[in-house]
Amino acid sequence: MAVEPVTGPTQSVSAALQVALSRLPDDEREAFLLGEVAGLTYAEIAATTSISIAAVRSRIYRARLTLRGSLAAPQRLGVTAFPQRDQDD
Repeated sequence: MAVEPVTGPTQSVSAALQVALSRLPDDEREAFLLGEVAGLTYAEIAATTSISIAAVRSRIYRARLTLRGSLAAPQRLGVTAFPQRDQDD
């Protein structure tokens, strides 16, 4: 089964997310991706990266905060605008 490339408004969101992720410090990006994409628990991330669970929590928190700010202002990422959602959603 072939995977179709992302096009349209979703493509700009995907591109903005990729840019925002690439701008995170390596340690924050690693912890965030291990938790959010790979689905590892904080304990598993700590064991994988040889850091404490407190450090994992801190890195993921900082990554989320940075991503939230970056994605709330897409012009900082070089994206003109995200598609607007209908108010009925």
